[in-house]
Amino acid sequence: MTVVMDLLRTTGFERLTTADGVEVSVVADDGTWTELELRLAAGVALDLRLEVPLGRGVGYWHPNAGSDRTLEADWAGRTSTSLVSGAPVGCLHDAAGRSLFAWALDELVDELEVRYGISEEHKTFAVELHGHPAEVERRLGFLSSSTGLTLAASVARLADWLAGRLSAVPLPVPPVARRPVYSTWYTFTQDLDQQRVAAETALAVQLGCGSVFVDDGWQRLAVGRGYAGCGDWVPDTGKFADLAAFSADVHDQGAGVVLWIAPLLLGPDAEAFATLGRFAPHAAERLHCHILDPRHPEVREHLATTCTRLVVDYDLDGLKIDFLDVAMAYRGTPSSGDIDDVGEAMQALLALVRVRLADAGHGDAAVEFRQPYVSPAIGAYGQILRASDCPADAVANRRKTIDARLLAVAQVVHGDMLMWGPSGGAEAVGQQLCACWFAVP
Repeated sequence: MTVVMDLLRTTGFERLTTADGVEVSVVADDGTWTELELRLAAGVALDLRLEVPLGRGVGYWHPNAGSDRTLEADWAGRTSTSLVSGAPVGCLHDAAGRSLFAWALDELVDELEVRYGISEEHKTFAVELHGHPAEVERRLGFLSSSTGLTLAASVARLADWLAGRLSAVPLPVPPVARRPVYSTWYTFTQDLDQQRVAAETALAVQLGCGSVFVDDGWQRLAVGRGYAGCGDWVPDTGKFADLAAFSADVHDQGAGVVLWIAPLLLGPDAEAFATLGRFAPHAAERLHCHILDPRHPEVREHLATTCTRLVVDYDLDGLKIDFLDVAMAYRGTPSSGDIDDVGEAMQALLALVRVRLADAGHGDAAVEFRQPYVSPAIGAYGQILRASDCPADAVANRRKTIDARLLAVAQVVHGDMLMWGPSGGAEAVGQQLCACWFAVP
């Protein structure tokens, strides 16, 4: 490791160390924000540790923090990032919500390991960034500030900076994405029935909902918890006898239809398992299925074709694409496909989906992603970010939607679907609605 002494006076860092073959230089410093360039020689992995004064720090925010905003020791704080898992962004803050150290690295696609926490030896706050080597020389940008802006203002500045360094432009948001949603999930879970859903949708449209999200359960073999039947992505005709007719009826009412799909999940009961199972070596026991490895071109081709088929065949206004973060099961593992990095493979997959939708005349179709895939880079592939599941937890829904908005660039943020106990009365309903004021409910 190399200690970069001449940068300490400029940046205000107490310590900055890098691996041999990583050069660090100051690109800009306006007294508020400092921008560094990290130059990595070919074959050299990103390996950087910096320490800043702890000061009045009481908490640390990052996109995958969830409910745990406390300070951890530097040997305990861990998260991993890629296109489908958070982003390399963080903010040490004081009790008043003021930023003491906010930072971002402009590597939003490739897999990274981020370590963070309190140095017990130095009484500082440390951030470490670790990536894998590339065959060619790379240059990465790093932006930081310790000027005491609010956490929200600091993260917004970092998000804008990251977005400005991307080559892909965020997609325009279709009007259907900005209107309240009627979702089937907490009403029916997987026990769907076309006539009952149609009746509920008609009531929801009268109340101002602009779309119905037909969630998990419409697909064949969707029974019970788990996803052993996922992979074929055709309707269960016992639940939806005519999904195209249902879609047409909703359109006649002036609303849109969005369909749930978890394309990376491949269950052993699905017909597709016979041909795709060899590309899904990881078994997710909790989900009762296998995970397709997007690093194979066969997988990306199949999934792009499947997503496009659903939109075209049922004249959908969009897709709710779920469980993309499970691809991280292959992080750091050898690849037998044409791409080594999970993040790069997911970028190739999502780009292919958008190309195929455009070629099919549905380039404006809405795509909803959910936490933890919330980085500014995801905006080129989907227009909606949704809070991750938090059934009936209004406080968590509020926190998660705000977290998503902090990093959202030109995207609309949706709350998790609202749920309350039937005996809770108007107050229980009100709690849920108030928690969604900063998002589309």
